[in-house]
Amino acid sequence: MEVLGAGILDSCSFDYLTRDWNLRSFGICIFVFDYCVPLFVILFAYMFIVKAIVAHEKAMREQAKKMNVSNLRSNAEANAQSAEVRIAKVAMTNVALWLICWTPYASVVVQGLFFNQDDITPIVSMLPALLAKSASVYNPIIYAINHPKFRLALMKQMPGFCIHEEDDKASGADTKSTETAKA
Repeated sequence: MEVLGAGILDSCSFDYLTRDWNLRSFGICIFVFDYCVPLFVILFAYMFIVKAIVAHEKAMREQAKKMNVSNLRSNAEANAQSAEVRIAKVAMTNVALWLICWTPYASVVVQGLFFNQDDITPIVSMLPALLAKSASVYNPIIYAINHPKFRLALMKQMPGFCIHEEDDKASGADTKSTETAKA
């Protein structure tokens, strides 16, 4: 198998423009095992996670209805649920970014292997490759920006950055004084 300079010759890639069977079969395997299989595993796993969350929420609502209360959760449980929802949103954001980063590259490779190659210019092949290579950069950024303590520190360092995070110590003090006043 031949390795060629990709795009504007700034990196190397397998030759997905040659139409011989060995290169096509390699390209098909790369597409299936490095794009399709991870995509289906991710979607399958998240489908079950979402189903479990929906079933749990439904059971909680039904139990609350039986007990004639509006909600079965305490404030601590509600905050924990909020954290779970936030983590799920972060995970879904990472999945969406993975799709956004890798789909253009996979599309260019499939087009090069099976369709009109005249549309694949050096820039058209380079930009999706750069986007795909940048995919690993986004996960830590997304996790960091969505972490409450990081957001609080960022808010203190850059007050005009449009981040408004409540200080845990301040909210904890308010909660304790409210509970004491109720008692």
